[in-house]
Amino acid sequence: TGLSNLGNTCFMNSGLQCISNTRPLTKYFLENKHLYELNRTNPLGMKGHIAKRYCDLTQELWSGSSKTVAPLKLRWTISKYAPRFNGFSQHDSQELLAFLLDGLHEDLNRVQTKPYVELKDSDGRPDEEVAQEAWENHLARNQSIIVDLFHGQIRSRVRCLQCSTLSIRFDPFTFLSLPLPMDNSMYLDHIDLKQCLRAFTTEEELGKDELYHCGKCKTMQLAKKKLDIWRLPPTLIIHLKRFQFVNGRWIKSHKVVDFPKTDFDPSSFMTKPSFREESPPLYDLYAVSCHSGILGGGHYIAYAKNKVNNKWYCYNDSSCKEVSADNINVDTAYTLFYERQGIDYGDFMP
Repeated sequence: TGLSNLGNTCFMNSGLQCISNTRPLTKYFLENKHLYELNRTNPLGMKGHIAKRYCDLTQELWSGSSKTVAPLKLRWTISKYAPRFNGFSQHDSQELLAFLLDGLHEDLNRVQTKPYVELKDSDGRPDEEVAQEAWENHLARNQSIIVDLFHGQIRSRVRCLQCSTLSIRFDPFTFLSLPLPMDNSMYLDHIDLKQCLRAFTTEEELGKDELYHCGKCKTMQLAKKKLDIWRLPPTLIIHLKRFQFVNGRWIKSHKVVDFPKTDFDPSSFMTKPSFREESPPLYDLYAVSCHSGILGGGHYIAYAKNKVNNKWYCYNDSSCKEVSADNINVDTAYTLFYERQGIDYGDFMP
């Protein structure tokens, strides 16, 4: 089922089609499970309005009763809580998705009263202990179908260049936002997803405008920072950072990023020791949001795999056409959606 363009809303339609084809989340809404978990009193939420509107749209999309649906009420509700998405300007599909998933999480947060959580410094403790403590702190305040499906964990390690003291933090993520390796050309032929992951996990020296407050020096210092993946979610969303701020202005990278459609293994970019002993986590692609054209304009479409018949479809606003997996145009891929093999998604039902 296609989604009507309500005036430059292809950015929203593309993201919605990808999320709609996330099988366990759609099953959750089709079975009205959200009614048992609505958190209308959460001050960070939207009184259940986003969850209700998204559910209505999901049920309409999957009813099989129409070829095109107009997401008017969901768009109106999103614009009410995030006025930046109002009007008829083109917006960033990934930003819209981030707002929607965060809104759904807070509307469905099972934690009714969030406890105060104190962030402790790593202080030389083993990574496993610090990571588990950070994850438990996260879950003490955040539990929902969104957390269950999409949240992973990143290790951030900062080293003071003055005294070499290490500070290690573990933070949750919903999107893995990967840089596209830069060079002299924004149009250089093909790179692959592993090169993007390598760029993401390469240690970088922070600039003078990013000075780090060293706990030992007790002052702002130059530092080096390294990111690593620690915990992978069942549903992995990868955001390719095509829009970059270079030399004082925003530009779009048109590089073609090659990525696997099946058996994607990101474990070599993880630091969690247990993954070196277990069989590696493998992921299969099920949706892609694509952006063609220029920064501030252009057009979004989506490709997604229907879990009912295992066929791929191209979603271009109100148009929805079946395509073969080999004919998916991935040159303009912007956001990739992977699901992990071997997961029993029945476990995610309340």
